[in-house]
Amino acid sequence: MMHVSGHKTQKTFMDYIKLSSEEIADEIARNRRHVQERERYVVRILYLIFQP
Repeated sequence: MMHVSGHKTQKTFMDYIKLSSEEIADEIARNRRHVQERERYVVRILYLIFQP
């Protein structure tokens, strides 16, 4: 579960689970958007490096 929510430590995860379901969903969505932005950036960099 910590991997899905993006938490690195048990303490931050325990603080996190005290949030409401809506707050948790918002946090997961923010984390997912961040991961997607990072993935798009990496793909652009790889394209620039390896384009013919």
